[in-house]
Amino acid sequence: MSNHSVHKYIKKRIGEKKDPYTVWKCMLPGCTHYIKYELGENRFTVCWRCGATTTLDKVMMDLTRPHCHRCTRKSKKDVESEIPIDGIQMLTDLFKGV
Repeated sequence: MSNHSVHKYIKKRIGEKKDPYTVWKCMLPGCTHYIKYELGENRFTVCWRCGATTTLDKVMMDLTRPHCHRCTRKSKKDVESEIPIDGIQMLTDLFKGV
């Protein structure tokens, strides 16, 4: 899997008040990627809590900031203590475009 296909999605409602619609927007620095909400299922995304790469499923699509199933029932402090150094380095490289 190449780095350019992994995005850090957030659910956004856009459009006019009469006709709003929902999209997935990538929040990685410098990325302008958007997709329709319906097309988000089974897409790769970066977990908002631990930074691991996971896929969007029906459960995660209900969340504004999707996180992996491993992080679902843990506090943010517990998850941050489990992030491997390689995962942090991988995200740093991804942001730099390495």
